[in-house]
Amino acid sequence: MRLGYLQKSLLILCLVGALVSLADSGKNAVAAESGSQSSLGIEVPQSGTMPARLRKLWGITKPIIEADSKANYPDAEYQARRLPLFTAWVNLQRQDSTDEISRLIPRILELIDHVYGFPGTPAAKRMETRKNLKRQAYLLKDIDRRVSKLP
Repeated sequence: MRLGYLQKSLLILCLVGALVSLADSGKNAVAAESGSQSSLGIEVPQSGTMPARLRKLWGITKPIIEADSKANYPDAEYQARRLPLFTAWVNLQRQDSTDEISRLIPRILELIDHVYGFPGTPAAKRMETRKNLKRQAYLLKDIDRRVSKLP
């Protein structure tokens, strides 16, 4: 089948558009993977000592987590809000492996999973876990205590 000039041009434009779209999504994936900034505006600190960077990230994310734990979002909203927080902490964790940090960040990730729900868990169970305010308060106090003890 022979394509006319107009049809060929349209096909080429479509292919170029698809390639540009793929290139843009690749850039977004790299930016997301680097963890420098999330859709909630959470930037993983890139300078300073690891304890200072952790304190700074905790200072940014703690108020978000506390506010979200009191909000009454639908489960889908909690799941959407979880990813940027979780990703920021995992990216910070990947940058260091000292004992203090390697024990503290999983505790923060536990709090995030507790407030926002662990993906793959049924929504009803995530919503039930979210209602356990005593556990949230305990985790917040424990994390604050550990953060304050960092050098």
